[in-house]
Amino acid sequence: MLQHLLVRLSFRRKAWLIFLVLLLTACFNGSWQVHREAQAQAIAPSRTHFTAAQIRQRALTFCLTFSNSARLISEPQYKLEYVYSQTRSMRRVIWTVLCKTDNKDCFLDFNDVTGNILDLRPQYVAPNTATPKIRTPEEAANVALLSLQEMGIAPKSARMTLQEVPQHQKVQHSWKTTWSVAGPSAKEPPQVLLIVSDADGKPMHMVNDGEANVYTHAL
Repeated sequence: MLQHLLVRLSFRRKAWLIFLVLLLTACFNGSWQVHREAQAQAIAPSRTHFTAAQIRQRALTFCLTFSNSARLISEPQYKLEYVYSQTRSMRRVIWTVLCKTDNKDCFLDFNDVTGNILDLRPQYVAPNTATPKIRTPEEAANVALLSLQEMGIAPKSARMTLQEVPQHQKVQHSWKTTWSVAGPSAKEPPQVLLIVSDADGKPMHMVNDGEANVYTHAL
């Protein structure tokens, strides 16, 4: 009988300990979530470097560099992104816009620190049955370089270097190109990924590493 009571008491202690651990975990997660929300509210649109109206105009101007028509499907939305390292923790604000360009929907991300385009990506990839017109790596490189210059990613004063031979992606009907952009004051030339259609040479996906690595606001 005594042994039975001791077993029951031991079981109750374990149950209480488990309950307390779960309660403390829930409280910690809740306080961390409140902390993150408070940080997000701390960078309100009034404290960003650029306004939604400015990003809207930049998005339309950028889209018209490679399309005949452009309009916004959704207004610019800002969000916080974080990066953590052994020496510091940083955050930045990214503006995201959904645009329609020549009947194709794409997302644009802008860096609030500089106002420059960070990346371009399609909302979805539709099947492409058009006959390829860009057939060689040399043609793909020439088209991609011209696109980068027209989009303002590669100023004419910058030295553009192709990092590898353009790769044809048969399934996506596209060419993948990777470049380094060396400006007058660039110590480490950032890279730019640009994927263009093999049918009309228009940009399908672009990532500007030079902007992706720009952070501000120490945590």
